Amino acid sequence: MREAAPTTAAGLRDRAMLETLYSTALRRMDLPGLALYDVDLTRRLVMVREGKGRRDRVVPIGQCAAAWLDKYLQEARPQLLIAESEALFLTDYGEPITPEYVAERVSRYKHFPGISKPGACHLFRHACTTQMLENDADKRFI
Repeated sequence: MREAAPTTAAGLRDRAMLETLYSTALRRMDLPGLALYDVDLTRRLVMVREGKGRRDRVVPIGQCAAAWLDKYLQEARPQLLIAESEALFLTDYGEPITPEYVAERVSRYKHFPGISKPGACHLFRHACTTQMLENDADKRFI
């Protein structure tokens, strides 16, 4: 993820998106639906509203991802914001991201290390759940 260099607002946004996907195992469709009020960095929780099956769920977010998200919110998002928006992640034009936007950005970054497997965003879900299983997480919560 070093390619998502946090030296620009876009790079910081991308790094926060990648870290959030990896830490939470969110779906590509879930990330664009996040609003500012869906993230509680103090308790390190993310509220996914009407995810798959139109169900709401609360997902923990790791300390590292929460730190990148906080940095994005403090430093990059204000630079990307053009008009008032509750969307958590914004494009370079200040618009809320879309699922296609997420897929394109993630796909771009997965090619840097030479990963050629299909399903860019889904690879993060698999990596996260694999890590959870390897660290003895309860399978009912994965």
